[in-house]
Amino acid sequence: MNVLNEKRWQDITREERYFTSFLFHDLLRNHSPFLDIIERALGKKLPEIKEIGYEVCFFRDKSFFHKEEGLEPCLSKSTECCSLRKLTFDLALFLDNRAIVIIEAKAHEGFNNKQLRHLVDAKKLMTGCCGIPEIYFIGLHSSGYKPIKIDKTDSKELGMKLITWNEIANNYSGNKDIYLRANKMHRDEWI
Repeated sequence: MNVLNEKRWQDITREERYFTSFLFHDLLRNHSPFLDIIERALGKKLPEIKEIGYEVCFFRDKSFFHKEEGLEPCLSKSTECCSLRKLTFDLALFLDNRAIVIIEAKAHEGFNNKQLRHLVDAKKLMTGCCGIPEIYFIGLHSSGYKPIKIDKTDSKELGMKLITWNEIANNYSGNKDIYLRANKMHRDEWI
């Protein structure tokens, strides 16, 4: 008998980063189905994806880059940036027109007010200080989760659109079982 009682880690983990890492690699191979899902959720056509980032610590890394390049961005002077320095986006799609699609993924848990407020603050800083013209937020969650907080005041500023792991599973058959597991686990009992 092994440490996991003859189970596989993918059958036990509840960590959204685990599931998101599979999606990241699927997107590197073929992002077209995912882009279609996002465009349907947003109700608009998006420019081409230039780059895909996983676990993007945007403010920390952008500040460091500017410092290394000898630039003095407003990020280094911003108190909002200091409080958001370690904020990490699960996935980020950097688009051809300098816009960004930020994907916040959930599996076992749901979105919380503190996280949504941080995203609102991040959006303000990214548009104001970083000059990013358009920022789109996508919430990726279990179809068993009803994210009512998305309609509340803070998150209306985000304009967050929602998609489910089930939609991902239907479009990426190579890891379908993994995405279906992420989709079904919202608030499952602990092992």
